[in-house]
Amino acid sequence: MSNKKNYIPDIYVQIDIRKKLYLINKKVMKSNRSIKVLLILICFLGIGVYVFGQDKKLTILHGPYLQYPTDTSITIVWFTNKNCVSKVEYILDEGLPFNSSKTITVQNSRHGLIDASTNRQKIRIGDLEPGRKYKYRIFSKEILKFKPYKVTYGDSIVYPNDEKETFHFQTLDPFKNKFSFVVINDIHEHAEKLDAMLNTISWDSTDLIFFNGDMIDHFESLIQIFDKFLDVCVRRFASEIPICYVRGNHEARGVLARTLINYFPTETGKFYRTFIHGPVCFVILDSGEDKPDSHWAYSGLTDFDSYRLEQSYWLKNVIQSDPFRKAKFKIVLMHIPPFGGNGWYGEMQLRKLFVPLFNEGEIDLLICGHTHRYKHIESFKFKNNFPVIINGANTVLTTNVLEDQLKITITKKNGKIRDVIFYQQQFFLHD
Repeated sequence: MSNKKNYIPDIYVQIDIRKKLYLINKKVMKSNRSIKVLLILICFLGIGVYVFGQDKKLTILHGPYLQYPTDTSITIVWFTNKNCVSKVEYILDEGLPFNSSKTITVQNSRHGLIDASTNRQKIRIGDLEPGRKYKYRIFSKEILKFKPYKVTYGDSIVYPNDEKETFHFQTLDPFKNKFSFVVINDIHEHAEKLDAMLNTISWDSTDLIFFNGDMIDHFESLIQIFDKFLDVCVRRFASEIPICYVRGNHEARGVLARTLINYFPTETGKFYRTFIHGPVCFVILDSGEDKPDSHWAYSGLTDFDSYRLEQSYWLKNVIQSDPFRKAKFKIVLMHIPPFGGNGWYGEMQLRKLFVPLFNEGEIDLLICGHTHRYKHIESFKFKNNFPVIINGANTVLTTNVLEDQLKITITKKNGKIRDVIFYQQQFFLHD
């Protein structure tokens, strides 16, 4: 998107300022006084331009990108350089223009109040038809002053502003027979590598992209979210193909870790969830950290033992539900594998809490990451009645879902095929 620029809201800029000042201090300690003053002034001038550049014209900085799709709803997220009130216009993609009487306008509201005066724009669209394609565009209006009895508005922006460049999304369809989904994980802020890996994907048949954890090293700056992977995704696919985010252990680290859900929102506000698309029931779990809560690295600020137990209670209900039991394929995604890793505490807890439920629910496949190495663990190798595929840090996992078969292709970032596995009638066959 040509009118975007990198941007960090004021409340987070101080983190980057402290980093810059710390680095400058280390570099100039041995310099003479005049050089020190000059370098510090240059640093503050650069920071000033970076922060107060918000005074420029209203701009969409990041997004839009699609989140949390279902068969009747979807969420659209984008970020502006000003505090705004926003809306989305959408219509079934049947060749009609946006000025048609069939166009619907949606704004987010909570407790009777429309979301306003924020730079994060999140619109949830509901009452959609399953398996239908819609076109949409986004609107934001700047709020200059927000007084109790008078709000002063500024500039407005619409994107795209040309009918020929309209964005599209498609709702999930429980009756769809064929589709593909892609899994990528452990990018660790290497945006160029991610961009290269996306070149290996056949987009025509891809309905969902799963990021299975550790897309960042930790979370203490929005640059890590936007510059290091999300902006690449928006440029390549995320405005029209949803991202399904599975939290990894590295996303649970850093001063902003508790805000991650704001950038990848779910309808329930939880990272673990389930949904149906075609013959597949997807279950997404949050494996938490890999070390005990008492480990020094967490400074007494984690409670993943309770969190994993909470998910196990939820999972027990899921595997007893009709949608799960009736699904032809039951696929679970979580970051840390219960087998095939390093045997650390987190892995052992997942094995204890989740694996018995996976066996009871007769899941067809568990997809993990974390180890950075591709590995295929066949059923019954450990105490697993199901296969486990651990996707590597440099491989793309593509699953072609057919009515009675899964074809799983593991592709290296250079486009070469690492492995092909067919799933049919409760066993896997290597090509």
